[in-house]
Amino acid sequence: MGTIISLVSGKGGTGKTTAVAAIATSLAALGKRTLCIDFCIGQSDLDLSLCLETPTYNFVDVISGVAKLKDAIVSSSNIPGLYFLSSPDSYDFGIDEESFDSFLKMVREKFDFCIIDTSSGINAEVFMLSEKSDMSIIVTTGEIPAIRRAAKLASLLSTSGAKEIRVLVNRVVLKNLKFIKTSIDDIIDKVGVRLIGIVPEDNAVFRSLHKNALLIMYRPMLSIYDFMDIARRINGEDTPLSTKSFSKRHFPDFIKKEHDYFIEDIEVPQLQQPILFSDEPEEYDPVETANNQPAEPAETLDDSNAQDASNPHQLITQVTSIIDEINALGSLFD
Repeated sequence: MGTIISLVSGKGGTGKTTAVAAIATSLAALGKRTLCIDFCIGQSDLDLSLCLETPTYNFVDVISGVAKLKDAIVSSSNIPGLYFLSSPDSYDFGIDEESFDSFLKMVREKFDFCIIDTSSGINAEVFMLSEKSDMSIIVTTGEIPAIRRAAKLASLLSTSGAKEIRVLVNRVVLKNLKFIKTSIDDIIDKVGVRLIGIVPEDNAVFRSLHKNALLIMYRPMLSIYDFMDIARRINGEDTPLSTKSFSKRHFPDFIKKEHDYFIEDIEVPQLQQPILFSDEPEEYDPVETANNQPAEPAETLDDSNAQDASNPHQLITQVTSIIDEINALGSLFD
């Protein structure tokens, strides 16, 4: 029987949907049949993070018998074993608990893992899904409001029947933690549940989304290594986790070729979008970009002009003359 995991968050902006997509693709890359279910009713966008089109049917159609599960899910052409089931656009439906339990039983029988993207916030839907899941992962950031809401959610889930609760500290910026004088250990203590992973803030998340490329196939890579570690822990593998060595992950030596095992160990079909984007600079530097542009052909100068241009006094005179010409042109429009 498969394992059902719900990712929850006490507030929006924690990167929960990105985490769902990254963990699911990582599990599929490890050879596990993985289904993603978007439970963000009315505000679903998990299909974008998975680089998939929105299916014709949704999970309500499957539960109500309008469509079979095999017809409602869509499979990824990029990652074998990755599947997606969408949510309806509104709450104008009714599902009894027995039908929902039968649906989850069918999912367990057909998939190794089911990762559910719940709506943000603390609500009845989150409690219901957490109660029926084998594990609930609270996604938080290092910001004080997110930590406070995560602690509140953890407290409520622990008394509402949730079986196993973990916390994922996402979008971590170490200098911000230092600024508010806190640490990963402090966050764990405040939330009050065991840690399953730490993921740094990563520009590749934004860029891969807008390149229509899965994060696991995007270069340069940073956060996906941590998501893969989380997937391995979920899969029961002994994967070291330390809150003390996290800062080392921000240095270039951490990104080594041998970490690409999860790309090389699976067969990836031909993609419509390119997999590698290694030519892109990690940070856009307008000065560096300008310096790297091919120089435009300069106007031919005679020797006398070239000598004058090398004289600082002559250069100032030329610049002053150009400014006067610009001012004269501007006066024509007054």
